[in-house]
Amino acid sequence: MTVSYTADIANGGRLVNLWRVMIRWRGSLYKLIWQDLLLYCILVVIINCIHVYVMPVYMQQVFRKIKDYLSSNITMFPVPFVLSFFVDQVATKWWHQYQMIPSPDTLALYTNAAIPGKDDTSRMIRRTIVRYAVLSLVLTLRTISTRIKKRFPTIKHVEDAGFILEEEKEHYNKLETQVTANNWMPLVWAANIATHAKTLKRVSSDHCLRLLITELTAHRDKLGILVGYDLVSIPLVYTQTMVVVVVSYVIVTLFIHQPFNDSSDLSMIGTILSSLSNFIIYVGLMKVATVMLNPFGEDDDDFELNATVDRHITAAYMIVDEMHEDEPEVVKDKYWDDIVPKELPYTIGSAGYRKVEPNCSYNETSKSNNQQTFRNKGMSRSSTRSSNTYCNIQGFGSTRSSLDSRSANTYSNVEIRNGKISLPKNDTSLPNHNKVRPSADWRKEEDSDLYEFPENFPYRVDDQQPSTSKQYFNQVKRY
Repeated sequence: MTVSYTADIANGGRLVNLWRVMIRWRGSLYKLIWQDLLLYCILVVIINCIHVYVMPVYMQQVFRKIKDYLSSNITMFPVPFVLSFFVDQVATKWWHQYQMIPSPDTLALYTNAAIPGKDDTSRMIRRTIVRYAVLSLVLTLRTISTRIKKRFPTIKHVEDAGFILEEEKEHYNKLETQVTANNWMPLVWAANIATHAKTLKRVSSDHCLRLLITELTAHRDKLGILVGYDLVSIPLVYTQTMVVVVVSYVIVTLFIHQPFNDSSDLSMIGTILSSLSNFIIYVGLMKVATVMLNPFGEDDDDFELNATVDRHITAAYMIVDEMHEDEPEVVKDKYWDDIVPKELPYTIGSAGYRKVEPNCSYNETSKSNNQQTFRNKGMSRSSTRSSNTYCNIQGFGSTRSSLDSRSANTYSNVEIRNGKISLPKNDTSLPNHNKVRPSADWRKEEDSDLYEFPENFPYRVDDQQPSTSKQYFNQVKRY
């Protein structure tokens, strides 16, 4: 079971709370590496004894040269980079696997609401649907978890626990000969039962049936992800690379962190402490990563799935059976007359946490009065529009012009005012056309020179109607 220490660090700023965490043994770093640390210390002592009492003088000189060479090249081992990346990948996978362990609570709530009735048939339908959901979880965990496999080594043990009945087991065994990955079979049975219950008018509506099927498929998706994580692990080559880098570094430190007799006492103590701290940090991270690679094993911090299965079947049965249509009577609440509680009570222990509701960053920020006045209040849209706002109707390649200075190839320029068009009259600057007027499709305002746009945007020029508007007008742009 994952070791929980959240309550011990509720006040993390206190050093005494951190020491409560540090002195724990179960799931601790000390329990994880003490054997490796002991072996490392023994090897350091053995190498030092060989160097001092066994090696001749010339060999001691060679040993020291090797030590100096390794000390100058110890940084070639990318231990921090390899470990940090590997631990990050493993921790992300570890937490995601925990999130993918499905819970039947949502399915039980949907089932409880979708299939009403306290008669035996309705009860059997509800209980069977949630039991099949938990059964699919048990069948999946049997294939990936050591603890669940030890508890249910065979399908007969699953039957004895009540997750599957005898006739269901026979049907399951018959289908098992055709396909090996069979954890989804109970979910198919549950979907069939829900569909059949709808035909018997046991399910309230088609929407309720859709919710049940959706939740069953979501349950199956999570189980599929768990199986996928078991089948496809982090590439072995990267795990091996991480182990080789750390172990190689530890072997090198066996030589470069040797305390020599001719060194000062302070230097010898510093060498020993540096060697031990490096070993604890790097080997500790490596062991943590290897433990988290498979959270379905039997380590202290692995998931306690047996308790999870027990909880799921109990909660599911309670939701769909014991609590079905068994709600308290609806009465007036304590603050019925006040509508909103004036003040909620605090205990003596929690009185210090009573605070005023915080405000957002700019709720209390204010500007001076002269900056709170609308700048454009009372101004018309036409007064704020540029005097050179035109609609350039192009027929002969021009892209932009103004009323005052037109391109020689511009067919016509018209002014846009408040979403309506004002056409120039008797414009002699137009090439080959000295008269442009709107067709009957244009609607002219009374006592005004403004026209509203028609749907098809047609024109008549020199009393000739084009077949389509695109022949003369390719696009309209506002400037």
